[in-house]
Amino acid sequence: MKRESIRWQLAVSYAGIALLATLALGLVLLTTLNRYYNHKEMEFMLRYGQSIQGALSVIALDRIPPDQLSAQVNSFSIFSQSRIQIVSPDGRTLADSGLADVRNNQVMLFSAPAVATRADGSDMIYATRDAVTFTYTVDPENESMQEAVQVEMLPAEASPGEWFVTGSTNSGVVTTQFVSAFEIVEPFNQEMDSASRSNQRVELPLYDMNEGEVGELVLSDGPAYSRQIVNSVAQAWLAAGVLAVLLSGLVGYVVSLRISRPVGALALTAHEMAQGNLKARAQAAPTLELNQLSSAFNHMADHIQETIFVLRRFVADAAHELKTPLTVIRTNLELLQPETDLQRREKYVKRAVEQVIYLDELVENLLDLSRLESDTLTEKRELVNLPDLIRKVSEVYAGRAEQKNIGFTIEMPEAELTLPGYGAKLELATANLLDNAIKFTPSGGSVRVALFVEDQQLKLVVEDTGIAIPEQDLPQIFNRFHRGSNSTAIQGSGLGLAIVDAVIELHNGRITVENRIEGGTRFTIYLPR
Repeated sequence: MKRESIRWQLAVSYAGIALLATLALGLVLLTTLNRYYNHKEMEFMLRYGQSIQGALSVIALDRIPPDQLSAQVNSFSIFSQSRIQIVSPDGRTLADSGLADVRNNQVMLFSAPAVATRADGSDMIYATRDAVTFTYTVDPENESMQEAVQVEMLPAEASPGEWFVTGSTNSGVVTTQFVSAFEIVEPFNQEMDSASRSNQRVELPLYDMNEGEVGELVLSDGPAYSRQIVNSVAQAWLAAGVLAVLLSGLVGYVVSLRISRPVGALALTAHEMAQGNLKARAQAAPTLELNQLSSAFNHMADHIQETIFVLRRFVADAAHELKTPLTVIRTNLELLQPETDLQRREKYVKRAVEQVIYLDELVENLLDLSRLESDTLTEKRELVNLPDLIRKVSEVYAGRAEQKNIGFTIEMPEAELTLPGYGAKLELATANLLDNAIKFTPSGGSVRVALFVEDQQLKLVVEDTGIAIPEQDLPQIFNRFHRGSNSTAIQGSGLGLAIVDAVIELHNGRITVENRIEGGTRFTIYLPR
């Protein structure tokens, strides 16, 4: 398939449009998701930070050994899966968990059995409301609770949100009851790649029991859930985009076939016509536009066929019309050559000269008709005063009418009536009509020329009392070389009325012909102003 073909270009165009749409949709989708989950990450860290802030508010940070503070911060880091730092008011880092290790299952809780802070959920352990076993370190102020205690933490059935812890140390000390010192906050996704960290950062102030600021809590490097989700969506979007582009290219190819097949058939029909099959026609196409193209092509083919037919007939008729006078000329010249009688010689010469004049008129008419129909006129349009033009032409034919004892009447308005047109061509058309009227009107008859204004048009009437036109000849009277069946005895080329019709058509007008009831013929010309 060539790249210049419509099949290739349409398929590529469809695929290109699908690619652009996929890219635009993906860009909007990924940007929206990224913003949404970045907001969720910030909300997640802020809620954890507030929970940790509440838990640390009951602790005297300045009295806690650094190792136990670090152990507590590490526990919070495991729960929040974030890096947690505690910074003193003077900017010193009191504890830094570093990046949370999600594989560590040792959880250090810093609380005291005497503390009874109410919690409305559970703690931050990734677990359901089951019993959870973890390592517990007691308050350093209670000397008897310095040892690590293996405890079991159970939710209280009677009081939702309250927790009971039981356990014992190596020395037999037992802690019987307390509730967790901070609220549970469930993360929105519990699966996280340890190498994927968020760039969100939360800074919260820390207060002691007397509401004095004792430091700052900083959460950072939290779970980058948005990255995982956006990456998953991006992979799905990429796969869907590739599929959409391929399907669009396939659809474009199928559509191109529906377009290219009728066009190819049309090209084949045109090739058949070029080879001489003028009867070849395009078939109806499946779409409206291509069907219009096929119809226009067939209309053009009909016009070409008709033109060629007319041309062939014109050549045949012209050859016939030229052959007759040439035969007469040849015959008279052959008779003239051996003839010694002077009178006979003059008669032969006269006949030959008449045919030469007729040939000259025929050739001139053929040239005029050819120029009119080929749109190769060199004359420019100008405003033509039609009454003056008709009077000028009528002066010539009025004399001829008088010689034949034919009445000649002119009816012209006094006002100046002009129209844009070709003066010489209008003179030619008027002359041909007057010539025919006088030629086919016997002595004692009459010819009338009249000009009127009717419905914003100029109406020219040329009528006579001549031999009229047989009814069967009226439809073809404006065809080339067509002559009425009752006019064969009168010399003529049969081109005069064809020239008149071409001139009137050149001026966007129309001409009609009819036989008068009282005898003779009436030609009526309508010209737009």
